[in-house]
Amino acid sequence: MIDPTDPGKPNLHVSIGEDNMIHLILGGNASEDYLDDVLAWAEQVKNAMRTAKAQSKDGKVLTLIDISTLDQFDQKSMVILKDLMTFNKDYATKTATFGGNLFSIMAQDAVAHLTHRTNMKAFKTKEEALAWLKE
Repeated sequence: MIDPTDPGKPNLHVSIGEDNMIHLILGGNASEDYLDDVLAWAEQVKNAMRTAKAQSKDGKVLTLIDISTLDQFDQKSMVILKDLMTFNKDYATKTATFGGNLFSIMAQDAVAHLTHRTNMKAFKTKEEALAWLKE
């Protein structure tokens, strides 16, 4: 089991809130040293997407991603995230990230462009991200 308080390890979490919103944490070290962890997390995200879509009364699936502690990722982990974003395109109505640094936001924007995701935005704060998701 990964210790999320260890700064050299990944901090990855998936949950579905009472409002059926998917809450994700993509943080810490998500580089090739921890690809198995990132892959397992990606599968949990896919399962959460399927569950939230099945439970949705209006067909909407909103996703909130905390990337505020993401400090390491690389080309191999980006491939996993690109595949995940492609999968989620058929499920997520809107996806908002918050707390990312300039480099992680640029990477997010590049992957969103490659996967033709037009329903994903980056925000500085959780509050801004939630406000946009609930519009």
